[in-house]
Amino acid sequence: MTKFAVEFASCAGVQQIKNLMREYAKRLHPDLNPGIDDGEFKSMSAAYHAELQNRHLETHTDDIGKAHKYYYNEQNEQEILDKVAELLALNLNGVVIDLVGTWIWVSGETRANRTALKSAKMRYHGKRAMWYWRKAAYKTRYSDKSFSELKSAYGCKTFESKEDAVSV
Repeated sequence: MTKFAVEFASCAGVQQIKNLMREYAKRLHPDLNPGIDDGEFKSMSAAYHAELQNRHLETHTDDIGKAHKYYYNEQNEQEILDKVAELLALNLNGVVIDLVGTWIWVSGETRANRTALKSAKMRYHGKRAMWYWRKAAYKTRYSDKSFSELKSAYGCKTFESKEDAVSV
């Protein structure tokens, strides 16, 4: 069992596993850290997916007491992590990147970065005055929840720069 497998297995729930993966990804991803050996990243990624697969159908309760069931999908998980890495690699000044559930939201000084956000296939949400990304196949429906309610219901991890969450 690798050190990554042990650390992921010791996590209390899926959200904690995902937070730990994001921390490792920022430190070990070859696109974010040129010159780093990608073997360690691949080992970490394999341990991450194995532990998430072990947690398939696990139920957790959000901040307001609502139960949610986790469904593992390796392709979805990897696509989200790749998009976060892509956005972080753009080095957008003054923006905050929030991963809320499976949606990525970008706020802050987005006006100066809108060309880069468009090129990264982000969309603008007029009511929330934020940019977002979701998987193309994801079916949407209108939500009247506030952004803080969405973060509470689906969990949130915030990135303000490539240096965020580097220490594990």
